[in-house]
Parts: sequence; structure tokens; C-alpha cells
Amino acid sequence: ADVILITGGGNGITSKIAVEMASKVPARYVILGRSEVSPDDYTTDKWDAEHLEHRKAELKEQIAGSGKRVTPVLIEEAVSNALKQRELQITINKFRELGRELIYMSCDITRLDHLKKCIENVTSKWGKVTGIIHGAGFEKSQLLTKKDKNEFFSIVDVKVLGAMHLLQLCPVEHLKLWVSMSSISGVFGNE
Repeated sequence: ADVILITGGGNGITSKIAVEMASKVPARYVILGRSEVSPDDYTTDKWDAEHLEHRKAELKEQIAGSGKRVTPVLIEEAVSNALKQRELQITINKFRELGRELIYMSCDITRLDHLKKCIENVTSKWGKVTGIIHGAGFEKSQLLTKKDKNEFFSIVDVKVLGAMHLLQLCPVEHLKLWVSMSSISGVFGNE
């Protein structure tokens, strides 16, 4: 069976593309993302407007319980992380519902040593990677003139270093598929 490796496939548009592909293409799938999978099940939580304030109150208690000062920034960060975790868990569940084999691994693809370890784990279990969808990205949407040097490189490194590392570790002669995704702001702008 083909082994399709998807970077950034746990959240956002890439996760939607990954699920759609899995619904049509029988293969073994590997999703690499920055997030660890939480042991808590976020898929049963309701995050609609009606329940959002209740969820925020719970997160405030968790932050306070950790000994940190509760601030609006920490609350919004906790909400954002919980929503990403929920989307990741829903994506994983959709692969299961489709009957597709899936490995999800947390991986920093800008670090060659991290990516190498992940790919070695996959190839030892399933064989060579035959397809790559490189959708990983770091969302920091604003005009280029407003980005500082560190922001610029954190965004570019995920796309460029990530692609270079993938090509270094997954020989092109084994690949039947390579898709590299850009940011939607590259098409529509962000003003």
C-alpha cells in the first residue's frame, strides 16, 4: 500500500484535504504536526457560542490551578489550543471512521533530526513514503513590511526547510505524489 505523509494535516485546510483524500484513496497515512495529542477528549466538548463562556471559565480555573496569573492573553491562547486539539482529534477520528490506517506524530519539520526520527519510525513499520502533501505552516498573517526578521524566518522555515528536509529523507524516485501548499493569504492577501 502507498504511504502518504502529510505535514500540517491535523488542523486547518490541510486536515480537510487529508480527510477528503483518505475518503477516496486507499493508502496508509502519516500526519505530522506540531501538536501532541492530548489525553483529554476534546471532541465531545461543545465550542459553539452558547457554550464558549462555560469553556472559558473552565480554562480560567485550569490556568489558575497551575499557579499562573490569569490574563486575557492566556485565556485566548488556551481556547485556541483547545480548539486546535479538538480539530486534531476530530481529524484522527475521521480517518478511523474511513477505515484508513493512520499514524499521527508530533514533529518539528524544521529540525532534520526530528523529521528523520519520524520517517524512520514510519518506514520501519510501513515501508517507504510514496506520497507527500506538504501543508505545514506557521500562521502569522500580516504584511511583509510589518514582519520582523524572526517572524519572517519562522514562517519561511516551515515551508522551505521543511520541504528541503522532506526531499532529503524521502528519495524523489520513490515518490508518486508531491503537493506543496502555500498560504491562502498569498492568494487573497490579508488586508
